[in-house]
Amino acid sequence: MKLKTWISGMVLALATPLAMAEGTGLYGALDIGQSDIKDACNTVAAGQSCSKTSTATRLALGYQFSPMFAGELALLNGAKSTFTGTGLTAEKKADFQLALMGTFPMANQLSLLGKFGFTHSKNTYNEVVGLNVNNREGSGLTLVLGAGVQYDINKQMAVRAQYETQGIDSDEAMITPLPNEGKTNLSILSAGVVYRF
Repeated sequence: MKLKTWISGMVLALATPLAMAEGTGLYGALDIGQSDIKDACNTVAAGQSCSKTSTATRLALGYQFSPMFAGELALLNGAKSTFTGTGLTAEKKADFQLALMGTFPMANQLSLLGKFGFTHSKNTYNEVVGLNVNNREGSGLTLVLGAGVQYDINKQMAVRAQYETQGIDSDEAMITPLPNEGKTNLSILSAGVVYRF
């Protein structure tokens, strides 16, 4: 009787941490999508053209510390606007994101995603005037908010789609011309894959 009680206690002691650890752990993610810089093409003159969208990529490393919440650190690249006819190019480079990710199960393997965090950006502004090239740089810290869906293929693999938006201060981002040199938004629509280690 004592042996059975001891064995049962050992099994329970070993099983409890494993049960608590289920749904937690380290993961990596790769997202690819399209970025859009609002207001970047508001002042296009005759004979000029402007592109405010570009391909965006995100490489992320995260830790799922509970079945519903995770912390994610990501490197984001790809936001760019270009004026043809003026030699003007504005580009956001080396954006680092730190975000809290929420996962809210809906049905079967499908979940809703929520994102709240901050992005630290390094931005460049290049203008070609004749034979002269003017280069400027700026940086800033902005709030990022996002939402999406995720589908778990199995315990290790998942696919996700996200929409997120973050503010841009034109004085920092050097994304000009903008109305009144004010603030604008960068939005990103992306799809990606998640791998749990």
